[in-house]
Amino acid sequence: MTARIVLRTAQLHMREVRSSPSLAIIGLVQPAAIQTIVLSAGGHADPLHTTSLVTGTSLLSLWSATIWSSGMLLRREIRFGTLSSLLARPTDLRLIVAGKALGAGATALALSTAVSAVVPAALGHRLHFTHPALLLPAAVFALVSATAVGTLLAGLFIASRSAGRIAEALLFPVFLLSGALLPLTVLPSWLRWPSALLDLRWLREFALAAAGAPHSPLLTAAAVLAVCVAAQFAAGHAVFGRLLGRAVREGSLDLH
Repeated sequence: MTARIVLRTAQLHMREVRSSPSLAIIGLVQPAAIQTIVLSAGGHADPLHTTSLVTGTSLLSLWSATIWSSGMLLRREIRFGTLSSLLARPTDLRLIVAGKALGAGATALALSTAVSAVVPAALGHRLHFTHPALLLPAAVFALVSATAVGTLLAGLFIASRSAGRIAEALLFPVFLLSGALLPLTVLPSWLRWPSALLDLRWLREFALAAAGAPHSPLLTAAAVLAVCVAAQFAAGHAVFGRLLGRAVREGSLDLH
């Protein structure tokens, strides 16, 4: 029953956002622009380096969608005046939010994957995956991670009227610290350790293992991702319930 609610909500959300201009910018324009810039600047690099750059930009697109689409889910419901009806339903709102986060992540992943297939080829670059069978678990990890982060952020964002500013503050530090776009070696040593706490860094490591990158810690990446996702779901469940309950009791939940 729980899984059916989440999957059905994800399906409905994907239909709702198909015509969203912000999703088109995040899922299509942003990764296409970044890939065009980095691939054009790097010349005709070897396929493994190209795959590393394209993987990083795709993950950044997924992270942006997670922040803006998943984190702002309930702000969107407030704007449309539908949050009060969701609160009145017997279904746990956390399941609905998780489903919407899954739908947003799936849409962004599909769009960025399409961009990653077209842009490098158009620029004369070739992607290379030594272990293509690992791409499916990598995609599953990415979707589950986006759902977990989106559920956690939805609870935090609904308690603040500055959700947009919080989202902006979360975007670019992760861009820099995750190693998804810039190598961690270019950062000062005291700035590298936060990347170990970011699932974006380990998603990239897992994807690079599929590409056949040497010394890619596949098992370590899978283990850390599993721990991160479990911790995010647990934190999201607890924080969401507590903040929403407090907002309703104190009348601080802005329903209009």
